Amino acid sequence: MYLTDAQLMSEIRRCEYCATKPCKTACPCDCSPADFMMAASGGTKSDFQRAAGIILASNPLGGICGDVCPDHHCVAACSREKFDTAIQIPAVQATIIKKAREMGADPEFILPETNGIKIAIIGGGPAGIGAAVSLRQLGYSPEIFDADELGGQAALIPDGRLDRGMLMADLMWVSDVFQIVHHKQSIAEPKTLLEQGYTAVVVAGGLNDPIRLNIPGDEKAIYGMEILKQPGCFLFKGKRVALVGGAIAADQALTIAKAGAAHVEMITLETFAEMPLTEKEKEILIENGVLFSHRSRVAEIVNEAEHTVGIKMRKVILPRGESFHPSRIHDEEGSSEQFRPFDLVIIAVGNRPAFRIEGPGIY
Repeated sequence: MYLTDAQLMSEIRRCEYCATKPCKTACPCDCSPADFMMAASGGTKSDFQRAAGIILASNPLGGICGDVCPDHHCVAACSREKFDTAIQIPAVQATIIKKAREMGADPEFILPETNGIKIAIIGGGPAGIGAAVSLRQLGYSPEIFDADELGGQAALIPDGRLDRGMLMADLMWVSDVFQIVHHKQSIAEPKTLLEQGYTAVVVAGGLNDPIRLNIPGDEKAIYGMEILKQPGCFLFKGKRVALVGGAIAADQALTIAKAGAAHVEMITLETFAEMPLTEKEKEILIENGVLFSHRSRVAEIVNEAEHTVGIKMRKVILPRGESFHPSRIHDEEGSSEQFRPFDLVIIAVGNRPAFRIEGPGIY
């Protein structure tokens, strides 16, 4: 997950420090890998402090991001890809943050005086934390409302993909440095916060409402993120488990495989290459015995006497020359349904926002 000192410096020295910085352009947070690698190249405590400062100024959860960021942003844009292999930018980023903390070289940020305007933020995940940091840097007084601990769905990522120590260190650092106020309270209606004296409400509650397939028998399927929130409440040992979905289902598949399931299989519309996972994430799934059925969809969940006994599957195709999108997939002409025995079916094809943003002062 992290690079050794030799590996880190080897990767940093490979950077061409391109004038156009394509890695920075490709980053959704506008973070500049070229700049933070140049800053860390000397290897001293102050170098790592400066490099960590560059990362965290653009991305206050820079350590978490380094651990789990997909490789289709900065890595895909890396100029080295054109003549050997791309730099392991996420690993470099995570390692720089980790080393800076180990050296006691956390960067310091000077915050402006508050302007007295209170902004309520619903949701304590990465989006809510990012909003709070940005507002505090502008002089506002943001307050987060979330019944759970800070971290949101980032806290649900299995330990095999996200180091728990990095997760907690990032959350503690950002809460302390940016003076984040967290109310462990669930909010049903955003407008009630305006009535409590907040000037505005930022809704950053994440995607928590699972998309349903609405197929026969899906009333017995498990929807949502409860498996990741409370894995100990489910009995998977010795069972055959089917997971319908790609990226969202991957973390649940890993959790179930580690819980001792006899058979764990992901059923996806995508091919293996099309799955929105990094090569490292795919390797982790394979290492833990997760199997895959690609270009397949579940047509029915078969239940008998209130218990799931299997699924009916159909093969699907993507027209030649088309890039993958679920809307472009259709059933393979002439194919028939296939029954597969399973004890549990988890559907994780995506989530929608639980809130509707309505009314003035709500964003």
